[in-house]
Amino acid sequence: MPIALYTHRQQLIKRYFLLAYFIAVVICSRYFEGALALVDLRTTFFNAAILLTYPVIYLLPAYLLTRFALWSARLLPSKRALHPLVATVAVISTAAINMALLADSKLYELYGFHINGFVINLVSTPGGIESLGGDMQTKISFALVAFAAFAFHALLLWAVVHLSSNSGLAANKRRLRWLLVIFIVVAISERIVFGVSDIQLHGPVLESAERLPIYGNVTFRSAAARLGFVVEQRKKGFRIGQKNLELNYPQAPLQVNAPDKPLNIIFLLAESLRWDMLTPEIMPATYQLAEHALKLENHYSGGNGTRQGLFSFFYGLYGSYWDAFLHSERGPVLIDVLQQQNYQINAYTSAAFTYPEFDRTLFSQLPADALHQFDGSVSVVDRDQRNTSAIIKSIRDRDPQRPFMMFMFYESTHARYFFPEALAIRKPFLGNLNYATMSRKSLRKDIDQLKNRYVNASHYVDTQIARVITALKQENLMDNTILIVSGDHGEEFMEKGHWGHNAGFSEEQVRTPMVIWLPGTEANVVTSITSHLDIVPTLMPLLGVSNPRADYSLGIDLLGDGSRRYTVVSDWAGVAYVGPEYKFNIPFRSEFSTRSVLRTKDDREVEDQLDFFSRFNDDLKAMIENAKKFSKKSQ
Repeated sequence: MPIALYTHRQQLIKRYFLLAYFIAVVICSRYFEGALALVDLRTTFFNAAILLTYPVIYLLPAYLLTRFALWSARLLPSKRALHPLVATVAVISTAAINMALLADSKLYELYGFHINGFVINLVSTPGGIESLGGDMQTKISFALVAFAAFAFHALLLWAVVHLSSNSGLAANKRRLRWLLVIFIVVAISERIVFGVSDIQLHGPVLESAERLPIYGNVTFRSAAARLGFVVEQRKKGFRIGQKNLELNYPQAPLQVNAPDKPLNIIFLLAESLRWDMLTPEIMPATYQLAEHALKLENHYSGGNGTRQGLFSFFYGLYGSYWDAFLHSERGPVLIDVLQQQNYQINAYTSAAFTYPEFDRTLFSQLPADALHQFDGSVSVVDRDQRNTSAIIKSIRDRDPQRPFMMFMFYESTHARYFFPEALAIRKPFLGNLNYATMSRKSLRKDIDQLKNRYVNASHYVDTQIARVITALKQENLMDNTILIVSGDHGEEFMEKGHWGHNAGFSEEQVRTPMVIWLPGTEANVVTSITSHLDIVPTLMPLLGVSNPRADYSLGIDLLGDGSRRYTVVSDWAGVAYVGPEYKFNIPFRSEFSTRSVLRTKDDREVEDQLDFFSRFNDDLKAMIENAKKFSKKSQ
């Protein structure tokens, strides 16, 4: 290949990547929506610096790959201004990166987190995508957006190749050198600003650093301390190590003396069911049950997502243990005891047992024929209805000489919130939910009608719960059956700035209803803090387990004399303390968050943090120890 042609192609690639860079800058500006106003000079410079430098870092792999393709194609004959191999690599790599940035920025806009382990798990695990409830219009919209992105980048490259002149190459080369020098200076300055801000705990800069994905923190704390500078102590710097952990669960063999008359157990849980759905209007059957049962009015899930929420429910442990139990495929001791006592066990879901991976955790001990789920060819409404019918049939066809345990997970209350229109109690409701075209602005406009869908779905789930209650009464089983109704976690409708769940520990995302019908127990309303963590230690003594609850759980016995000062909720990033006055989250995965955050219990920012740390430091230390209690470092 003539040197002049190779040099010309190099210049074309540089021009194309310069345009791709400007596109990336525009996309990245979405991360700073509402945050680019002048806060202080330092933060303004930092925001501008990372906005200008990080698109280069994001596009660097695509540029290097394209340069390699250019170098490889030098021996391939082609009379075109740019070899097809080089053009293909350039378009696919840059379009893919900018598409990923666009998807991540939309994810951050709506939910407050970036593409991470949770999102990757959602996409890669069977049943994950289906759990979102997106319809065909959403799928088509996503496909069209992806096609448009690749077509636009192809058109951009075509314009560079066919509309660029050959003149001024030397001048362009000099300009690019100066741009490279400026980039290096700005990038170094940005790192210095972050390092100094980290030493001084300058909040606005530290918060801005979390806006962009995979921001590489550079800290100078140790060096600054050695040089005699005042380094602000990280009062918010609690950390929980979660690497290389093996299980130590339970901590002692269970001592069990099976009761002479074991009670049946039914768990009816609904996806995303938050506490304020339990009203006479929305959930009349469950509300009526609660009037004669144990009603926990200040109850918290163990997490802001299904995985951590149901894990805490069945294990009585913090959701941060999920990975260790999944890796070991260790089920809960609750199921162990039920199997030892020859319970008839059936678990039903209108989602999938593979997502989350409950077939490898919660129900890993159960045979495949005990796990019942419907495929995606059946509507969510029909799945909930058919599963309820299957539960009722199992109750009627049971072996009366053996106790039974049944679990049902209703999916209608998951977005897009499903219900028969004939049962709608709130109108108007949003007719369609398209994830591809969704934005914070459109959500704010439609949020009331979207919540109406959710209320209607909650009402529909209650009609199915009513069917189970009716069947228990018809079979004369209410006097020897424990019935628990709750949700895996809550659901937010922009009350605190987000929609859905997995986006934080707001009351709306982590509080659920909890109704426990327990034969022989008087009706009672509990207003103190309770948790999903408390279900297992409440049930185990009823099953004849005499061990101290600390041997197998981190919860309390709701039927005992004790009460909890605080509870703990978890997400993919870490755990959070939730007390009567404060919430404080402690991260253990840096790709989600680098800082701990303190808020009031009703989710307001806290300026003076001394009161919290002076009064609750012992509780925080205990929480951190408990997060490691049932695991040990592998050798």
